Amino acid sequence: HPRVRRQRQMCIRDRVLQNAEICLVSEMEPDFVRSIFLTPYSDVQSALDYAFQKLGPDASVLVMPYGGSTLPHAMDEQ
Repeated sequence: HPRVRRQRQMCIRDRVLQNAEICLVSEMEPDFVRSIFLTPYSDVQSALDYAFQKLGPDASVLVMPYGGSTLPHAMDEQ
């Protein structure tokens, strides 16, 4: 059911936001993006520049095309 799927996606997003910041590259209005607790960017390079400035040049970042349709799975580094 679409409503259940959407609720599940929102719960997953909320769990991710406890440990990470999500930058959304889109044409959506920035105020709307902020209202759903995401950081808006109009292009990928600006989002990456922000991430590396905030986290350092050796940081690991995840770029997810079609992010609303995918679910990342973190693996422990060995």
